Amino acid sequence: MVAGVNDDWMQAFSSRLSVFSTGKIDVNNCPAEMIASLLLAASDVALQPDAAMEMAKKVVEYRDLAPFAQPNDFVTFVKSTFNITLPPTFASQRIDISSKVFTLRSTGYAGAARVTITAVVDNTGTSLRWLYWRVN
Repeated sequence: MVAGVNDDWMQAFSSRLSVFSTGKIDVNNCPAEMIASLLLAASDVALQPDAAMEMAKKVVEYRDLAPFAQPNDFVTFVKSTFNITLPPTFASQRIDISSKVFTLRSTGYAGAARVTITAVVDNTGTSLRWLYWRVN
């Protein structure tokens, strides 16, 4: 019921969207396209999408070898590597370094019968908290 959001749009983006999110981007696990979007949205200089994507690929190469230990480490890396300054509150408001909400999907088979259970869990506390589940 949102203008421009149709079945094709959902097919392309639904795996990256959740209503059960903190609203922050986990820069240690997100795809390069998400990092490019962050750079385009927050950079203090005008970037072309292709340039932002190349930078994002370098961020992914770096984080795959040495994950960011703190959100500010991402900001520092971007500044030192690309000479791009991100807003002062960017790290605390937009960046995370680990995922805390997960979608779990499991399918069981017995003969011709098939059942799929989908659950969303929050791992921010001392134990998992179930946010949603459905049996199909």
